[in-house]
Amino acid sequence: MGLGDADLLDYLRCARRLYLNRWGDRQQAEAPNAYLQRLRRLALERRREVAAEWQAIAVDPSDRAASTLDLMAQGVDCIEGGRLQVDPHWADPDLLVRQPGQSIWGDWIYQPVAVKLAKKPKTEYLLQLAFQAELLTSIQGVWPEQGWLLLRDCHPKAYNLDLRRSQLQEHLAACAPILQNQQEPELFISRSRCDLCVWQTDCRDRARDQVHLSLLPGVSPSRFAILRDLKLDQLEALATADPQSLAIAADWELGLAQRLVQQAAVFLSQQPQPLQTYAFPDSDVEFFFDIEAQPDLDLCYLHGVLIRDRRQPDSQFRPLLAEQPDQEADVWQRLLQLLDRHPQAPVYHFCSFEVDSLRRLGQRYGCSTRRLEALLTRFIDIHAVLTRSVLLPTESYALKSIARWLGFDWRDTEANGSQAILWYDYWLETGDRTWLDRILLYNEDDCRATAIVKDWLAEFLREPCLTGVAAVDEEQPLRH
Repeated sequence: MGLGDADLLDYLRCARRLYLNRWGDRQQAEAPNAYLQRLRRLALERRREVAAEWQAIAVDPSDRAASTLDLMAQGVDCIEGGRLQVDPHWADPDLLVRQPGQSIWGDWIYQPVAVKLAKKPKTEYLLQLAFQAELLTSIQGVWPEQGWLLLRDCHPKAYNLDLRRSQLQEHLAACAPILQNQQEPELFISRSRCDLCVWQTDCRDRARDQVHLSLLPGVSPSRFAILRDLKLDQLEALATADPQSLAIAADWELGLAQRLVQQAAVFLSQQPQPLQTYAFPDSDVEFFFDIEAQPDLDLCYLHGVLIRDRRQPDSQFRPLLAEQPDQEADVWQRLLQLLDRHPQAPVYHFCSFEVDSLRRLGQRYGCSTRRLEALLTRFIDIHAVLTRSVLLPTESYALKSIARWLGFDWRDTEANGSQAILWYDYWLETGDRTWLDRILLYNEDDCRATAIVKDWLAEFLREPCLTGVAAVDEEQPLRH
């Protein structure tokens, strides 16, 4: 059966995704969410921008394969939106560029160009280029040797595709039984790859029914493969395993083996387990801080600050909002002024995004290194404290997972970091403040969730703890 280059990309990200796209029950698939649709739109816009800069000729959309052949035979310098059809396979390279060489048409050949929104090259992109090159070889009679990758805000870079050719053939051979419905790939939940997949709910429901080990923080695909070979791929088996024997058999550090065994035991019992004590600062005033950003604009447009003064009956939420991108400097200065009002108060946040963002803003707007570092000494990453100090019976150590386990929920059920990016786009496009209101509500709930997790953690860590267990090593939760 035929394979397209988009199918190959699905396979390289998750073999099960390719299988479900071909053979799954489409009623179990979700519609592509708005954030995924946005990414596709931005990718198309980026391709068209590059095509315009390179003066590419667009193919006839009514018959893309025939039009692509015709333009290549004419020897045009650059082709946009082509279709390479070599039955039963096909590919849709973003661009095809003419280069010197000898082909069936004369003293020129074509090489594929991939235009990506990513900031770093990925092996899957190079394999996709190699697949396009294989089809080009059948069409033009010569292997193009190299392909081009154009990442976000980068100049095009050539890659030697000879280095990927044998690797590609191995992957194509592995795809064959999936395409023929002879092999259903094993289920695995990956926090970094599942979030935008239309099959994520179906797969996660299946994983929960099976109590699959991929639900455990710290169980990566490579670690799961080792556990499966050792017949420890069932929750109870892992929870009762001897850590020292596991470390030897798996060739792991003892701390990692201990962590996975203890995590499985906690998941099985559904009871949290302290690992070490931690003393939070004793302060009448506490700040709980969360940033919303628009990465395409390199913009931190909202600094949400929940101020808790134990001398006051209620906490106060202060959103410092840049309604327009050119107001970023102003909200940065307002944030500094707000935090300076209580110079000894700790600033709690969840994950490193806030601190990393403040370092960039400080450099951008001329904050002295001395002042910035003095400010950041007050910042306490709840995620870092938590992953060092406690084991939780949750599927991840992300804020939403933990806060919901503690009984907290977000008032806007659709809210998440990706949606906030979309909503800010909608606000800039329409001027409808409804979108800003939803962002502010979501950001306030993030701050309140951070406070709830901090309070629970402070109380819980007063109990006796285990020793000798490594910090959690899970995929970082997605934020913005």
